[in-house]
Amino acid sequence: MYARATNRRGNKIKKMLGKLSFLINFSFFGSSYLLSAENFLFNLETS
Repeated sequence: MYARATNRRGNKIKKMLGKLSFLINFSFFGSSYLLSAENFLFNLETS
């Protein structure tokens, strides 16, 4: 019983870590993607 409870807690922590790494990757790649999109639009307007 005790092992199952700790295992459930471990799964919760794993899920939270997964979400956290996903958010970090998403924000990092999202920001770089937005920057490149802005540069692309800026180049279109200036040319």
